[in-house]
Amino acid sequence: MQKKNYKLDVLLLAHNEEKTIVKEILNIIKILKKIKFRIIVVEDGSKDKTLKKLKSLKKKITLISSKKRLGYTTALLKGVDAANSKFIMHSDTGNKFDYREIINFYNIISKKKFDLIAGNRIKRFDSIFRQILTKGLAFYCNIFFNINYKDYDCGFKMYKTNVLKEILKDGLKSKNLVSSEIFLRFIFRKKKIKQFNVKYYASKNRISRGLPLVKIFKVIFETILNYRKIKKEII
Repeated sequence: MQKKNYKLDVLLLAHNEEKTIVKEILNIIKILKKIKFRIIVVEDGSKDKTLKKLKSLKKKITLISSKKRLGYTTALLKGVDAANSKFIMHSDTGNKFDYREIINFYNIISKKKFDLIAGNRIKRFDSIFRQILTKGLAFYCNIFFNINYKDYDCGFKMYKTNVLKEILKDGLKSKNLVSSEIFLRFIFRKKKIKQFNVKYYASKNRISRGLPLVKIFKVIFETILNYRKIKKEII
């Protein structure tokens, strides 16, 4: 795996994923065997055996680790900074997605010259409340910015690496819903984007490491206002 000039970097952020991370990585390696790729894993201050398990895969991955919790945004930026392939695939961990979709995304983004391929979560098994919130965020973004996408915060996206780095060079403003901010920055800068349906396997019983439900409505409202400021700065 330690070769130069990769065509694709697959970025995974791992925090307390000891039960699934090895299986996920080996599955990705098997699926992407026909593509010249690299897996970058940012291990974000796990308290379980995640780091130990990742070290056992050191010949198969590029590992970035931190003793202290970095948080989603900082971990993501570190991973993107380490990427040097033409394209970068960022996926949430925890067996939430079908990694075979990475091949579909790669074929489309490389042949059609898109800057971003974004997932739209369908056939979901997570809580109805969170599904409604996803639709609510999309509704308000579409209304406020006169656009039409179905899922802004899906953690399954493939980017043209140089475009993503250019957009992130000044950092991010939002503390939450970071994937949505990145998506909207691509939209505001009029980049070429395509969204595709992807099955979402997260269970309604899975413990979320994201925002508590009671805070989500407030965060969505505050984040939308923040996105409006971002749009004004870009335009």
